[in-house]
Amino acid sequence: MQADGQIGWLRLACIGGLLVGCFTILRPFVAPLIWATVLAVSCWPAFRRLRGL
Repeated sequence: MQADGQIGWLRLACIGGLLVGCFTILRPFVAPLIWATVLAVSCWPAFRRLRGL
């Protein structure tokens, strides 16, 4: 029974470490992705209008 609890905590710690590592790697790209989304949403009406010409 004790080993099951330790394996559960170890699994949880590994998943947490992976999530922290992924966030650390992706952190520099968050701001540019947000700006890209803002620009895409704000330019969409103009794109639709120009596409219809």
